[in-house]
Amino acid sequence: MRENVKTERAGTVKKFCCLLLAAALLLTLGACGKKETQPTMVYVDEGTQETEEKPVRDTAILYTAGTAARDPSFFAALSTYRDECTYQYLRSYVGLIDLGGALDVTDGEDALYTKLDLMITLGYETAALSPADFRGGVDTLLLAANAAQFPILCGNLVVAGTDSAPLSAWTLASYGGLRVAYVGLAAPENGQTAYRTEDGQSYELADAAASLRTAASAARAAGAQYVIVLASCGAERAAALVKEGTGADAFLDGAGDGGESRTLTDAAGKEVLYSGLDPAQDSVGVLVIGADGTLRAQITTELGEKSGGMLDHLASLGYDVQAAQTAEAESVSDGTAESGTGEE
Repeated sequence: MRENVKTERAGTVKKFCCLLLAAALLLTLGACGKKETQPTMVYVDEGTQETEEKPVRDTAILYTAGTAARDPSFFAALSTYRDECTYQYLRSYVGLIDLGGALDVTDGEDALYTKLDLMITLGYETAALSPADFRGGVDTLLLAANAAQFPILCGNLVVAGTDSAPLSAWTLASYGGLRVAYVGLAAPENGQTAYRTEDGQSYELADAAASLRTAASAARAAGAQYVIVLASCGAERAAALVKEGTGADAFLDGAGDGGESRTLTDAAGKEVLYSGLDPAQDSVGVLVIGADGTLRAQITTELGEKSGGMLDHLASLGYDVQAAQTAEAESVSDGTAESGTGEE
């Protein structure tokens, strides 16, 4: 009887030691992987709506403007640029949006629809309106917007005398569960705010600041973690809109000066990141939503020198490009060895 007790105790002690050893191994593995220092964010499952906190990387959103003045070679360069952003394995998700000019018919309707086809092929997620988009009239604008196959946003274009809008004011994008709302606003060209279709329907550009407040509030209620304004209005007007219309986290302007990003302040005293593209340049901006929740933006005009310029651009955003290249080289080397395709 006493021997059985001793045996049971010995077994219990042995199991306890095994558990301690397993726990120690798990802690060691966790320390090796440095999971305790990896940034996390709450993600939302689109199907079940369940939330889960898990490690993330930065999300990069590429933005363009004035695409009406560009030929297909710009889109080819942009496609390569985006692929290189993704290839570096420095960001989990890469979005693509346009700030205005997608529906400009200056080069004719054939060129317009060719451009839209290119944008659809590239995977543009949404676009705002610029004053140039109204040059073909509201009829053409609305027809082209319906053909775009991605949301064309404009919250302040309404049926005259009403709040009824023919286009969506905002759209919600999900990057691995990170929810970003894009709000589109239009600025008038040469002071024109009233438009009429061929069948006599009247439209007008309503107060943009009020539209921003309404859209931002609705987007937040729908679960948006960030609200990004897309417009082509110039830095001075953008600052006024931000000050009058609260709710934005960033303001991307397709009629800017192409300079460095800066901070604006809204009516509630909240800081709003501003970045303005120069529509006359073949440039692309990158808005980075950091894993730590911070926002930063930078513009590059080096699409023709992507190999070296891209790495310099990533380094300027604070990434250890050399470490990423080393990791990628090791990954390629391991893959070659495992597949047995290496040279003897």
